[in-house]
Amino acid sequence: MAFESVLRRVAACIVAASLGCGSYHGTVVDAETGEPLAGAVITMIWCRYSIFAMDRVYYFHNAREAVADARGQFAVTAFPGIDWGATTHTESRPEIAINMVGYWPVTRYSHENLERELLAGTVVRLRKLSTPLEKRGPLGLASAPSPSGTGQFLACGAPRDRTPNLVRVLEAQRHRANREGEQVR
Repeated sequence: MAFESVLRRVAACIVAASLGCGSYHGTVVDAETGEPLAGAVITMIWCRYSIFAMDRVYYFHNAREAVADARGQFAVTAFPGIDWGATTHTESRPEIAINMVGYWPVTRYSHENLERELLAGTVVRLRKLSTPLEKRGPLGLASAPSPSGTGQFLACGAPRDRTPNLVRVLEAQRHRANREGEQVR
């Protein structure tokens, strides 16, 4: 009986915490025209680390995605999910990336107060890729980096099956960059 009571209290705390988290929300627009960018992909990745490790290596914890609607609007819950590991800690600040084919990605590293602004609700302005070098990158690769843990997500990467919309946009960007690169030659 006492165990059930404790379990109910823990469950109530978890529900209360998740309801109080709020959401990351806003509108994605073209930086030049101000037109909404339907289909922009907003990705949040939370990382965790072992509390006993001296080197603080980060591991994937959870990912959430949203796709901007016809008005460019989106919302993603700010709740990272429960870390059931007794020896791990989940970072409260997620890795954030906002991508659209033909545009520079916006991340929390390229936009200093992105997380705070998204919690309050903001307009995210994406700048178009313009030159062949921007579209293909200096090494002949698409400018939108891979979600493998290098590039947009510096602390940890997410499995491809947990970020299908991001993978779709990055593959479309690579395909477009390769196609346009062939036309430039």
